Amino acid sequence: MKQLDTPAHLPVRDAFLWLYVYPVLALAVVHMGNDTPLRQLIILPSYYTDILFALGTAYLIGLYIRKINWVLNTNLTWQAVPHKRFYWQLFLGIICPVFFLFLAEWFYLFWLRIPLHESSIFYYELPLCTIFLFFINGIYYLLQLNTTVAASQQTITESLTDPITQLPSYLSTYVVTAGYTTRPIASNQIACFFTESKTIYLVTTDAQKFVIKESLDEIIQKLDPEIFFRLNRWVIVHRQSIQSIEHTPTRKLKIHLFIAIGEDIFVSKERATLFLNWFEQ
Repeated sequence: MKQLDTPAHLPVRDAFLWLYVYPVLALAVVHMGNDTPLRQLIILPSYYTDILFALGTAYLIGLYIRKINWVLNTNLTWQAVPHKRFYWQLFLGIICPVFFLFLAEWFYLFWLRIPLHESSIFYYELPLCTIFLFFINGIYYLLQLNTTVAASQQTITESLTDPITQLPSYLSTYVVTAGYTTRPIASNQIACFFTESKTIYLVTTDAQKFVIKESLDEIIQKLDPEIFFRLNRWVIVHRQSIQSIEHTPTRKLKIHLFIAIGEDIFVSKERATLFLNWFEQ
């Protein structure tokens, strides 16, 4: 059975963030709240430096949030410790990036020689970026939840179809033919299968005997091993058909059935322990 990956190793499909979301958010920070018409902005050199700064900052924060989510998904999963994960996500995913954005914006304003008190950083950029950070962290939460659920469903499906993990299916009835009549016989009505003169017979609990075309090797593969046991090369017996077990001086076991099939039935000393363990279960 394929083992379920831990959340940290599940592939989170976040490519759309890098292709669409981060560029849109960066442009939104530059344009929202800016009353200058676009035709005037495009002739200002500072407009393009603002866009480059916003894009660079957005992608750096995106890399950071991706890494933080990978680390948190490894050590503090939402499913295992939701409250603790929430506080760490808030601190690492919101507060720390906001502090970094403040330092980056302060350095950018210093480079442009714009005094901090004359900027809109405290009432515009930082509040807007904080909202965007909640948005990005929420997207990563939904992506991880969707990926984990999909992986769980895939693993369950594989476990149901994997022949290694699939529970074996044993016959509950055995179909026999007598003359022109075909009938099913429930497994609890079967006393034993045995070989006589190279012919395989099924014997029921009411002593009826039917010829079987399959070999004992083929038959034993279809039977529940908790109910049926192959005593030797000639006999397969149902647990409920055993009347008594006799220990012999040669360490063989003589098996007495409720239904007599003719010859005495023995279990070799090599298989005696295996048979007794099965019978005592």
